[in-house]
Amino acid sequence: FPTRRSSDLNGTKAKWQVNIPSEFSSTFDVRLDTLLDEPIVYLAMTGDKGALRLIWSPDVGAFALEDDYGRRVVTPLVRRAGDLITFGICQTPTMRCLFAASIQTGVIASGSEPFTPLGAFTSAQLHPA
Repeated sequence: FPTRRSSDLNGTKAKWQVNIPSEFSSTFDVRLDTLLDEPIVYLAMTGDKGALRLIWSPDVGAFALEDDYGRRVVTPLVRRAGDLITFGICQTPTMRCLFAASIQTGVIASGSEPFTPLGAFTSAQLHPA
């Protein structure tokens, strides 16, 4: 359960203590109510060895999974107001992957890079400040 939760014009904010191992896969949905042309962090997972963030990156016009070292897995997908995007994140011993699927259009996009795990994550946060 969230340790902090609020709702405002920027969307729901929540923070959880988690126990996500260094190798994992996870899916979750994000509703795009308002499309802003600025960097947006949708999810941040943090641990002792760094953070992994799911962001909208206007500089490349795509969603990206970015770590503290600036390494990115980029997944281009057209954003539409009101769309529900299903995201999938996967970290294997040798590969980091990001998947995104639009409910409105049925389009599925993905990207992967040969990045090693950052270590376990102990905190997850939606729309971190």
